[in-house]
Amino acid sequence: MDDRIEEIEKCLSIVARLVESYGDEYWPTFERLEMELQSRKGRLKRLKTYRRMRKLNRS
Repeated sequence: MDDRIEEIEKCLSIVARLVESYGDEYWPTFERLEMELQSRKGRLKRLKTYRRMRKLNRS
């Protein structure tokens, strides 16, 4: 999942340049990528939380 996060961050950088160069036509793409990035980071954080809880419960 971390690879996808890095890929999305790279894409966001590219699309940000497109927005700056060519205008708001690319803004919806930027927003969609941003939402996907936040979603994936949130899922990753939640998974880490439950993995930690599981490890604590095993002790």
